[in-house]
Amino acid sequence: MNDIPSDPEERGATDDSADSIRQTVAGTHDVLTEITTRFPFTLFPDSVVLDREKLTITRRFFFRVAEVTTIRVEDMTDVIAAVGPLVGSIRIFSRTFSSEPYEIRYLRREDTLKLERILQGAVIAMQKSVKTSHLSTEELTKLLEELGTSDISRKV
Repeated sequence: MNDIPSDPEERGATDDSADSIRQTVAGTHDVLTEITTRFPFTLFPDSVVLDREKLTITRRFFFRVAEVTTIRVEDMTDVIAAVGPLVGSIRIFSRTFSSEPYEIRYLRREDTLKLERILQGAVIAMQKSVKTSHLSTEELTKLLEELGTSDISRKV
């Protein structure tokens, strides 16, 4: 049996779907920010990678042993940063987690604030259904960080 639709309109829909998937996959390669935990004497640093579609958190426990958690940007509901003089942490609230937020600890202070601003900007953009596919990675990162920055967070 032939899996290719005989109707040209159906073939066009299949081609459009394939193009849509290709664009989505390409968007996952557009890294907006990448952060690694920095804490003294950390043998197995964790990493946080944000792309256009998702946030990927990799917690390393040993050589080649890790737990990888992925949160879709559209599932994030809120982001809270806690910072000290040197390090900070981020808590991410999501529709997919029960009542407890996902926490990322031992980030450098500057990285914590930058990640919080970009994630908060992404949450706001997603809630307002802002289309971002036409923006370059650098421009999108800059705009999301600006969108997620409040007057109070500028003073922290």
